[in-house]
Amino acid sequence: MDDIIVSTDKIEKSQKGQVVRIIDGKFKGVTGTVARYLGQQRVGIVIDGLLTLTTAYVPSAFISKII
Repeated sequence: MDDIIVSTDKIEKSQKGQVVRIIDGKFKGVTGTVARYLGQQRVGIVIDGLLTLTTAYVPSAFISKII
């Protein structure tokens, strides 16, 4: 699983509370929050107070906002 990064640091989200689903690529079907980490757009799953798990880079075209 080279495309997954686990970090205990807080990751800044591009829009607080923005929930998205990845609609194409390796992570198709993953739901999470858009985040930037190491200068790349990723989708993060936050476990409050513990850690943030992020995917590898995800192009904007592969992300669909969940309303």
